[in-house]
Amino acid sequence: MEQQLTPNSYEDALVELQEILEAIEGQLPLEDLNKQSRRAQFLLQYCQQRLRYIEEEQNNIYEED
Repeated sequence: MEQQLTPNSYEDALVELQEILEAIEGQLPLEDLNKQSRRAQFLLQYCQQRLRYIEEEQNNIYEED
């Protein structure tokens, strides 16, 4: 299994996800579709983790007040 490169930021991940979605909507060879689908799954997990982290940080800020 190949190692996935982590995006530089949440925003970069969203841009890349959009690019993957546009590519998937077009005609992709089966192998490319599989590769892009795995990358999209990785990016979605990354975004979910970042959102959970930010949510926890915000909760901690409000609890300190």
